[in-house]
Amino acid sequence: MTTPTHKDWIDRLGELHPLLKARPAASKWAARQAEIDAAIKIDEEAARLARDDRVREKERRYNNRTSFWASFVIVVVVAILGIYVVFRLIEETQIENCLLAHRHNCDSLLDR
Repeated sequence: MTTPTHKDWIDRLGELHPLLKARPAASKWAARQAEIDAAIKIDEEAARLARDDRVREKERRYNNRTSFWASFVIVVVVAILGIYVVFRLIEETQIENCLLAHRHNCDSLLDR
């Protein structure tokens, strides 16, 4: 069972609702202006994305530099501590060797 639709009812609905109205044909100038506006929007979006990429890259480089210097400082501190421990172990070994050899002048090794 179908409901009959009157032609004037559809026309009346089209008049009342602006989205149902047919778009007027665009002139060449209006079409060209629409193309220019679309191109401008695309260019602005591309420029924004490029700016965002540059900012991200700058932050990434800054973070890499910071982590590099932090790592460098840690390596230097560990190397200095390692050298200190090695020299202390060498001194202790010399004193121990002297005492194990039953020498009596091991005090001279302590004065260094």
